[in-house]
Amino acid sequence: MSFREVWAIGARHAGRPGPFIYIPMPVMEAICWLTKRVCYVVGRETVVTPESLRLSYVMKDFDTHKAREELGWEPRPMEQSIREAVDWYKQHP
Repeated sequence: MSFREVWAIGARHAGRPGPFIYIPMPVMEAICWLTKRVCYVVGRETVVTPESLRLSYVMKDFDTHKAREELGWEPRPMEQSIREAVDWYKQHP
């Protein structure tokens, strides 16, 4: 599932418009770099960093075969998890 699909499902459940633009990776890297520098200067923390962006792409593909086989893990449907996350964020603004 792409990031755009995840955001679209979340937006739909929240009753908000979904993503309307695509930001190319080099532009996102520049935004993350700038955000990190600005937050450093003003003394704030941010999770929007070049490292977090890279990790979001590196950690997107996992093989769950071993967890299913050895631990009996049964993942829930992605849409259900996204809806529950949206509900949680609505309750914890």
